[in-house]
Amino acid sequence: MELIITMAIISVLAVGGTAAYKGFFLNNQLDGAAQKTVAALKNAQNKAISGENNSNWGINIVHATSSDDYYQLYYGTSTSVGTSTATTYYPSSVKVDASYDVNFSRINGSVAQKIVITLYLASDPSAKKIIAIDGSGSVSVVKSQSKWTITPLTSPGEVYGHLSADLGLDGLSRVSYWKGSGSYVLEFLNCLSANCVNRAATTIETLFGTTQNDVVVGQDGFARVAYHYSSGGNMKFAHCTNSNCTSKNITNLEDISGPVGISIAIGLDGFPRIAYSFSSTAYFRFVRCLDADCASKNITEVETDSGWHPSLTIGSDGFARISYYNPNNSDLKFARCLDADCVTKNITAVDTVGSVGRFTSLVLDNNGYGQIVYYDDNSNPPILKFAKCANIDCTSKSIVNIDSALYIFDYDEHPNAIAMGKDGFPRIIYRSGTDGNGAIQFVECLNADCSSKNIESPDAGSSGNGAAYSFLDVDSSGLARIVYLDTTNYTVKLAKQNW
Repeated sequence: MELIITMAIISVLAVGGTAAYKGFFLNNQLDGAAQKTVAALKNAQNKAISGENNSNWGINIVHATSSDDYYQLYYGTSTSVGTSTATTYYPSSVKVDASYDVNFSRINGSVAQKIVITLYLASDPSAKKIIAIDGSGSVSVVKSQSKWTITPLTSPGEVYGHLSADLGLDGLSRVSYWKGSGSYVLEFLNCLSANCVNRAATTIETLFGTTQNDVVVGQDGFARVAYHYSSGGNMKFAHCTNSNCTSKNITNLEDISGPVGISIAIGLDGFPRIAYSFSSTAYFRFVRCLDADCASKNITEVETDSGWHPSLTIGSDGFARISYYNPNNSDLKFARCLDADCVTKNITAVDTVGSVGRFTSLVLDNNGYGQIVYYDDNSNPPILKFAKCANIDCTSKSIVNIDSALYIFDYDEHPNAIAMGKDGFPRIIYRSGTDGNGAIQFVECLNADCSSKNIESPDAGSSGNGAAYSFLDVDSSGLARIVYLDTTNYTVKLAKQNW
């Protein structure tokens, strides 16, 4: 009997050990296949950069239907017209999610657009490896982590709106937001790690009454924040003089109330430029700060009949570019300033069909042409649109719809944003849904006019995420950082793209 029990135990252990070994063996095959694919991609890129055969080089990865998946090294502008030089088959245990033609340009080694390749085990599709090639041709280290990391930056119930974000010179996020009730605090948060798990929060000013703010990082790596104190009716500016903004200089820019948009940028001289508009007075101001604290400044009226939701950036000539909504004629407009104070400017009505142009967000492409995302209110719910300017004044442009059936809370929220990817194509964020409970959405444009795109929800786990304020930046690796308000529990969150 003892012998029988012993043999049974040995049998169970042998079966368990065999299963464990098999799993270990298969995962090793997956790891090895991923490493060989990365090596093959880099080999093709090196051949393209060196100009071998005076040609592009590429890897054609094939998801086969009647055989093992495989990849081919080739030279030429595509696999269909290229010349194959080698074929490598994956182990039968490893599959690729789709077929890919990864073609590296001669000399610079770039690719036409970002490509993400997934390898997985045929016996366990949840076991996978991710390989990402960005537009510049950089092949990432093989990754298996989730695409997005979500980090809460504040405690539940602390923040009810009015936030902003920018990337520091270290590639980490900086965030400003109002928190509290009754006596409000304008707080500045300095992320000390990529996911912002390590961070330092500092009070810029304690005020009764809140409204909008916008943050930008200066050439010294320290933040500047433009904000409005609603109860006092003051447009204000804070110049942080250290990384955590525990030291700062605060300047009152103008006594005014009723803001419908604040945007700040840094000029080529290192001093801030600020655009803001006010519905109560129909003011639409452009401020050129003449010193770091903006104690000395020139203020110019951009358009006399008001411009809501301005988005400001600086051109290569050092002069401002501003997109905005004109509420009197319900048009999306674009202003190219022709001097430092924007006294002289060219103003173009970019979209004039019905009521269009609220909640503009502007970025410049590699040509210095405007790329604008905004809302079209001709339908109810409204539509999110994207305008790609084809010249410097945006008198020529293409316009496409990004998404429809969206929801707007109020005139002073910031529900969408735009940034340029390393591949030269836009990235856009916005809130989905028709009832204020939609999740934050991330758009990766696959071509210049965004007529082809991928849309995903980085934080779709609970309704209400990103229901109001959201900001987008793209880091030096081409990966997105999204800061937004999760109105499920009124918490500011950071969504960091990992690949």
